[in-house]
Amino acid sequence: MDTKLNLPFIRTARQRKFQSLEIRELFNSKHAHIMVAAFKEFMESGHEDNEFGKFLEWFINGGSETVIDGKSWNELGIDRSTRDVNTVHGKIDYLVALFPKYHEETRKVA
Repeated sequence: MDTKLNLPFIRTARQRKFQSLEIRELFNSKHAHIMVAAFKEFMESGHEDNEFGKFLEWFINGGSETVIDGKSWNELGIDRSTRDVNTVHGKIDYLVALFPKYHEETRKVA
């Protein structure tokens, strides 16, 4: 893992502690590489690293049900291997497409 990415990711994980079982489950062998890639995109799009933990909380509390291009998170790759390139890129693209929706919804609440 890239050192520049690794340090903020570890710091975020420690700060947020990912104590929620649902968030920890996102980092299983099936999705860990996808979440790390999404974190990298999150950081590169100008967001603070500690905000990613808040995004993940939003994601597990309903954000993953958001339909993008006709599919929700659970529908992506349902009949394909989790190592299938199209499935992996589809899930990363899905998460990146959720970033603006997350910010839109959190601004409404604030």
